Amino acid sequence: ALQQLYTGNDPQTIYQLQQWLTNIQTSLDAWQFCWPLMAEDKAAPIQFFGACTIKTKIATCWSELPADQYIPLRDQIIQFIIRFANGAPFVRCQLCSALAILTLRITPNYWPQPIKELIQFSSQQMNNQAVFIEIISEITDMFDKSGLVTIDRANVRHILEASYSDVITLIQTSLGTSTSNQLKIQALKCLASWITFGLTINDLDSLIPTLFDLLHHDALFESAISALMEIGTSGESSQYPSSLYQFMKFLTKLTPLIEETIRNECIDECGDICNLIVSSAECHSKYFTKFENGDHRKLANELASMILSFACMNGYYPIDETCSRLTFEFWYSLQTEIECLETVNTELSRKQLLACYEDYKPMYINLMKALTLKIKYPSNDVLETWSSDDREQFEIYRHDVGEAIMLTNRFLQSECLKFFYENLSNLTSSNQSSDWQTFEVNLYLIRAISDSIGSSDSQYIRGVFRLLPQLPTHEKIGIIALKVIGSYCEYLKYDNEILLAIIPRILWSLREPKLVYAAVVALRDICVDCAEELKASATAIFNTCQEVLSGSYLMLNQRIPLVESMGSIIVVMDKSMIEGTSNQICTQLIRGVINVETASSRYEIILQLKSLKAFYLTANFPSDFQPNPFLPSSANALTTFHEILLKWNHDEQVSEAVVECLIRMIANLHTAAVSLLPTLVEFLLHWYKASPRPCFLNCAKQVMMLFNDDESTLPAVSHLYYTLTLGTLQRLETGSSTAPDLVNAFLIFNEKAVKTSSGIVFSNKDVYDKLLPFGLASMVFKESYVIKSNSRFLVEFIAKLNTREEAKRSVELYGKLIVSKILLGIAGEMPRVSLKPLVDVIFELNKHCITNLATWMEELFTENGFPCAALSQTDKQAFKNVVLRSRARKRWLQEQVEEFALKCRGLYGTNYAKDVQSSLLP
Repeated sequence: ALQQLYTGNDPQTIYQLQQWLTNIQTSLDAWQFCWPLMAEDKAAPIQFFGACTIKTKIATCWSELPADQYIPLRDQIIQFIIRFANGAPFVRCQLCSALAILTLRITPNYWPQPIKELIQFSSQQMNNQAVFIEIISEITDMFDKSGLVTIDRANVRHILEASYSDVITLIQTSLGTSTSNQLKIQALKCLASWITFGLTINDLDSLIPTLFDLLHHDALFESAISALMEIGTSGESSQYPSSLYQFMKFLTKLTPLIEETIRNECIDECGDICNLIVSSAECHSKYFTKFENGDHRKLANELASMILSFACMNGYYPIDETCSRLTFEFWYSLQTEIECLETVNTELSRKQLLACYEDYKPMYINLMKALTLKIKYPSNDVLETWSSDDREQFEIYRHDVGEAIMLTNRFLQSECLKFFYENLSNLTSSNQSSDWQTFEVNLYLIRAISDSIGSSDSQYIRGVFRLLPQLPTHEKIGIIALKVIGSYCEYLKYDNEILLAIIPRILWSLREPKLVYAAVVALRDICVDCAEELKASATAIFNTCQEVLSGSYLMLNQRIPLVESMGSIIVVMDKSMIEGTSNQICTQLIRGVINVETASSRYEIILQLKSLKAFYLTANFPSDFQPNPFLPSSANALTTFHEILLKWNHDEQVSEAVVECLIRMIANLHTAAVSLLPTLVEFLLHWYKASPRPCFLNCAKQVMMLFNDDESTLPAVSHLYYTLTLGTLQRLETGSSTAPDLVNAFLIFNEKAVKTSSGIVFSNKDVYDKLLPFGLASMVFKESYVIKSNSRFLVEFIAKLNTREEAKRSVELYGKLIVSKILLGIAGEMPRVSLKPLVDVIFELNKHCITNLATWMEELFTENGFPCAALSQTDKQAFKNVVLRSRARKRWLQEQVEEFALKCRGLYGTNYAKDVQSSLLP
């Protein structure tokens, strides 16, 4: 079977073989047949399967093995590991894992001192020392990875921790000058594993100098730096300030090695050293702010300066260097620590804060200046030599630098914007010509810091905007200048002079094909935030936008922000112009949709519909605005939607785009939509019958919510609700299991109907009698969003018990079945992540019909094996009492339901259960 698996080509045969081999790995015979598979004459893949089999048996079928076989099995695995010492490493690795799991299972009852004995074994097998170190390493690796819930973790950890000194001695001996590189590498891996397990920096004082010395050996560099990384990034290290100080001091002595790697162009090695220094500093960022003495402060300054030198490395990222990006997290962490000091008002913290400003402010200024140079685009000749991947990485790097400068601006306050403004001022006033890249990088970073500017930056912002007309007429500069304008729209709202001054520049840019999209986005941002301030220019803006919209050089997807600008600005136009202008633009957009005819234009029609929706979304007139500016074009729009669906109803995305437009149109019409109601109802019923999609139910929900209080519209709304509900119930009776999205939309539709239009819902017995049975039937779905919607529907229905007799009769009839389904869901029929919505239903039942709930639970819990066989009658009674006592404590009920679910699923008392229960604590 294994030979067929590794040599076969038929996917079906391979799948069947994999299933069969997986099954036999857990069979009782696997304890015996795994050993012949690892014979020396077998192929490596077959040996690997044998090793995996014994590992699987120990991990998953431990109860099959008698206690008197534990030690013989241990010895047999050790013999095979020694046999594979020079064999296939992937086979040996599986055997080491198997022995590690076995060790964890039999310690301390059957093997009291495993580490000490393994070290003794290694001293007797001098040629195989590396193998035994690998076993010792694997034991701590498997302690957390194995998922073993039956081992005595506390006692096992105590035994392993008692072996720290033995392990350190073994590693120190193995790193001796006379040992082989292979043994040293394995010892370093073992050290990293035990540090992760719990070895502290204080335990390793004698080893740390050796580890730093090993960085100078090429063959050991990678393993040594991995071990040092584990030490440096251990959170426990901060508990030993003296040892941490010595470790940090060793880091500062790496400068010669760094210079050597740069000189030899060893980018990867330099990156590894940088990562070690930066990660250690980031993990202990408090070390850089809470100085204990002058030596401490001096050392922190040296390390911060080293990290700054990495950030300022010459060359372009990622072509010439990869270190500078690694430093960003350190500067973020350091700034966070400094900001924390600002919130503590003590004499010590004030002194520490003053020292931080004195030491680090110059560094942040140098960082800003260096990064500005590093993200400046190279010349076109150089850029053409870069690969597409390098260009993409450089663009990502520019974005990251922008974020770093934005955060730096919070610390430096006005220094950043002042620096960029002065750069631009010097460039524009200089008689010498400058390349476009220099202008672009300063504008790029001015835009990057727009979210972190303060009131003190006002003079520099005004200065920047006054310089914009003086910038060279280069395409790249024009685009980034427009992006700067858009990013400062919140500031422009309060500076009317600058706002009105830059509008002509934007409108001019709209007519320039190379600048039009950047201008469209900038105008959209300004119109959305500053519409009221643009009243005087509203007509000019709208007319220019309409002219551009009619042009041919703007792509369809670029029209959406332009339409959003028009929607935002039309609201503040003169009232006498609004109705005609609104009708005109709506007609233009609707005509654009109709003009798309061919089946290949599906993408175009969706974009045209999105443009229309964008106008509806942004043109937010007050609900009492009369006459409603959308009414004249609404009938035409509805006819257009009908014509689109005649051609495109087969396409779900087009249908959804049509309905989204319709929903927004109805929302904008407000009560004026009453004149369209008969046509609207007919439209929804017709197309829902043709293609029952969730989007039509969403639109019908909007209609019901808008007209549920109007007596004159009650017949039309009732007809819409009854027809949709009865039709959907009929459709889903046979195929609901294949339509979770439709079921979800239908449940949301009825939740809103019960909540806001209960008079309509409970006026038709044929309807309300079927709603709870449908809710019950929908509990078969495992999708979390369906469970959530169903629970909300049930909660709203149950909430009507006190006001609607019809609801009370339905709940009394189906309540026991609902409770039964909920209990079975808690017990395992539903995903555990979906239990919270079920708790809401129980809570609502407890609030409105506690007597019935008590009776139903009592009757259900008397059934043997309900809701699962793992529960005793005491467990059931205790849970029932908890539920009935939690009428005003929903969070407590949720915790109790989680605990009950863990008991039902056989997980109570496991580490997983402890994690779950701790996550529920406030």
